Parts: sequence; C-alpha cells; structure tokens
Amino acid sequence: MLSKVNNIIRIPTSLNTTFFKYWLEFISPLHKLPPKAIEVAAAFLLKRHELSKSIIEEEVLDKVVLGAECKKELMETCGMSKANFDSNIKILKQKLFLVENRINPKFIPKNVSNNSKAFQLLLYFDLDEKGDS
Repeated sequence: MLSKVNNIIRIPTSLNTTFFKYWLEFISPLHKLPPKAIEVAAAFLLKRHELSKSIIEEEVLDKVVLGAECKKELMETCGMSKANFDSNIKILKQKLFLVENRINPKFIPKNVSNNSKAFQLLLYFDLDEKGDS
C-alpha cells in the first residue's frame, strides 16, 4: 500500500480552460487526443463545469453541454470554423471522449470546485514483482 508521497509537483493554474488542458494532457495515455482536439475537449469540460453549478441532473447537464447552442459558443471560443470544429468533434467521438451524446465520465475530473484552492491527481502505479511479460 502507499506508505508516503515521494514525488510532488506543484502546477500553478486557475480553474479555466488551462486547468482542463493540463488535466487532459496528464491523462493523454488514456484518450490519445491530438492537440486541437484537446483544446476542444477542454472547452467542453470547462463549459460543463460552469453549467454544473446550476444544473444538478447529469443527463440534463450533458444534453445542454452537447446541445447546438453550446457547441456554437465553444466553436467561437476555440476560434475554429464549423468544418474544423466538426472535425474535432468527430475525433472526440472516435477516441471515446464523447460517448452516447455525453462526455465520457472517466475523462471528467472529479471534485473540482471553485471554492477549492487545489486539485490533486494521484497516479498510482501498481508495481508487481513479476514485471511486464
């Protein structure tokens, strides 16, 4: 079991698109998104976070975030043409970031709050004695 923390890296940021880009970059082995798709995904995560303050029900939240109005707003925020934005949406679906008209829950950082002063990501490498075979 984990006895003590042996590596801590502090990353100064604010709870904005930059935080969500950092999050997606750290977990990139899980989704393998290209840089432009990470930018779009980060915009979706930020919008979802902002709307989660007023929309409690997950299904409604996902429906609003992936609705036409939000997509248009995010396209403008990302400074992309419709064709470029749609191409990145297609990549997000192919890489399973978007699944069944919602953001895949495994890519949504949990317990992110505007009241918090920190967000911790714990990487737990389960090192077995057998090694990789």
